Amino acid sequence: MRRDNLHLTLVFLGDVVRENIPRLMAIAEALPWAAFDLEFGTMGYWQHNCIVWIAPHVPPLALQDLVVALVSALSDAKFDFDHRPYVPHVTLLRDTRSPTALPKLAFEWPVQNFALVEAVREERGPDYRVLARWGAVSRN
Repeated sequence: MRRDNLHLTLVFLGDVVRENIPRLMAIAEALPWAAFDLEFGTMGYWQHNCIVWIAPHVPPLALQDLVVALVSALSDAKFDFDHRPYVPHVTLLRDTRSPTALPKLAFEWPVQNFALVEAVREERGPDYRVLARWGAVSRN
């Protein structure tokens, strides 16, 4: 994965009709949420799609709350999206053979905003383009 394409998906929407983008933006804008940190350090390989990934040791409650709020709002607005159980991860390598060993990698990722992202298929692979971004709400 190119560095500028690294991301953690909250809800996968798939193809969305352009006319519905403003509705998605309104849903995201209405969500109150607080910033949080992700402590990454769990690595793995999914044989079924040939992906090496890294995940938080323990997904924080704030991340889970944000995903639940998004899923609820999207359901209420009758959007179609992937309903599989949420597994927070960042894809590091695509289309790779099963590694004999994975390196030890750990880092902290402060999350202060989330975005509506469009995946555009390019010759060199997917290119992720931010359509809009929302910052955390202060809870002082």
